[in-house]
Amino acid sequence: MTSAMTPATTYETILFAVEGGVARLRLNRPTKLNALSITMLSEIRQVLDGLQDGSARCLLITGEGRGFCSGADLTDSRAMSGNTSETTSGTTSGTPPDLKKTLDAYYHPVVTALQRLPMPVITAVNGVCAGAGTGLALTGDLILAEVTTRFNLGFVNIGLLPDMGSTWSLPRRIGSTRAMEMALLGDEISGETALHWGLINRAVPEGSLQEAAQEMASRLAQGPTLAYALARKALGSSFENSLAEQLEVEGAAQRIAGQSEDFAAGVMGFLTKTPPEFKGR
Repeated sequence: MTSAMTPATTYETILFAVEGGVARLRLNRPTKLNALSITMLSEIRQVLDGLQDGSARCLLITGEGRGFCSGADLTDSRAMSGNTSETTSGTTSGTPPDLKKTLDAYYHPVVTALQRLPMPVITAVNGVCAGAGTGLALTGDLILAEVTTRFNLGFVNIGLLPDMGSTWSLPRRIGSTRAMEMALLGDEISGETALHWGLINRAVPEGSLQEAAQEMASRLAQGPTLAYALARKALGSSFENSLAEQLEVEGAAQRIAGQSEDFAAGVMGFLTKTPPEFKGR
């Protein structure tokens, strides 16, 4: 893995580049407040699939312009109809949409691909973060936001329930009581309130988000990436396991970590009182 900058690939709705081990994915539809279209979701999935090659050791997701993501693009007729065909748009007159087809084809693969990445994911949230945009923000292992960021699960305002995995991730972060409030009322909460509730990890002053997120991402990219991946997987299974089952998960993961080059480097660094150089393997 090199620290040089990987040339950016040209996309229609996102910006992406890898530098210093940090993969930086920026939603880039600022005039639409980075609303999620089928094209954007497809391009995100393409990027995530490419990250399996080991070119990066941390993923940072953020948004261009005045907002992180305003949710699904309600003007994307193919997505709103549930028609996932590449050659047609809209739906047959009088036929109710099948939104599960859209979720299965475009939204769910992004959520699962993010969960399976062998590296930490940071989401840096500015301005508006609504609906499916909040779901995307919640895919971060670590979430940073400005104190003025406005989060909401506004699905109820258009007669829908939360998706993008938010019914799974939200109660795990803030508990069922507050998750139910956000889902049923659809009210906005500030970045400051989100920090108080435990929705995010850090709230930073307006204008300092990108610097803070880049600093955190760079720190993670220099860390023991294999241990990070194992910790993500272990923590992800903890709510479904008994204590005995989780101890087995920890033991199996620690066997792998204990045989890694990073563990050897970490122990040597501890004994010699020098900073270890982790390789992520």
